[in-house]
Amino acid sequence: MISYPISISGSGLVEGTRQRLFVPRLDNQYEQVLYEQVEKKSGIKFWNVNQFDKEHEGGHLDAASKAFEDAIKSAGLYRKINKKLSSRVGVVYFNMYGPTSFMNKEFQVKEMYQSDVFPAFLLNNHNITGYSIRLRSERNSLFQGLELAKTLIQSGELDVVVVGGVFQTYSYLYLTEMLASLQWQETTKVKVNKSKDHYDITESAGFIVIESGNASDKRQQYQKLTIQELSSYSMLSCPSLLDAASLNIQFNQDIDHCYFGLHGRSEVSQVERMLLKDMYPTADHTDVTLDSPDLVNLNALNIFHQSISNNLTSNNLIHSIDRDGCAWNLTFTNNHKN
Repeated sequence: MISYPISISGSGLVEGTRQRLFVPRLDNQYEQVLYEQVEKKSGIKFWNVNQFDKEHEGGHLDAASKAFEDAIKSAGLYRKINKKLSSRVGVVYFNMYGPTSFMNKEFQVKEMYQSDVFPAFLLNNHNITGYSIRLRSERNSLFQGLELAKTLIQSGELDVVVVGGVFQTYSYLYLTEMLASLQWQETTKVKVNKSKDHYDITESAGFIVIESGNASDKRQQYQKLTIQELSSYSMLSCPSLLDAASLNIQFNQDIDHCYFGLHGRSEVSQVERMLLKDMYPTADHTDVTLDSPDLVNLNALNIFHQSISNNLTSNNLIHSIDRDGCAWNLTFTNNHKN
């Protein structure tokens, strides 16, 4: 549990704009097999894919640079962070699949390093010298990144942490990930929604700026969202999923907007709906991600970004489950002050 609030003071998000309909190649048997297996289990026949357009977003490293700079600007920080503050600012970076530079044959050695190991150019461009790290934790990487940012801030190691990363669309990888998700849902007897024959997936890069809730008055004006609670529990090992008290999670605020998602997008089981209804009787139980493009590991970050952009005051819940049986609950409040 977070002992005191941390705030989100800025966000930046870049989405791919080059649209295409994915069709498995006739000369690629592996792609065909994956496509057919996913279709059989989910009913998905059409994959609408938005990728980074080189003329607009550039490659994924260019998109990451733009999203990072937008987040820094949104938080009211200078592009070149001054020397006094630079050692108190860090970065938690993640992507969905780990090393993928071998799929970008045009990459040079330096670009491969920036893509697969760590995008050091982000630190260099903004004069950031504080502790920074790369994570690989799939769809729920933002929650783990937020936990690490909270630890770094509350331990006094850093004052500001920029959290975010990239999602890229490679057919082998998103088909394999979807198949694994569907198999997990079968194992846990979660109902798979087969009412839609299409799926929208979008390449994206995004970052949010995290600061202590006890920041100085000078930074207070930029605290746009406050994270009230960030907690996780073992959903599969819980003796009674309908017994909210057994989770030892307490929230003392009404929830205006509730965002659901198994792995960020898929249909939520009836058991989880009942559990959240017990915990949050005032919640608006609608899955806003079902009819919007899947940004995969950046879905929750997109919710933060849209909340900042819409400039509304409300209490929000994000709920997600990963394939290890760990469920995440995150509540935040829109509290625009600038």
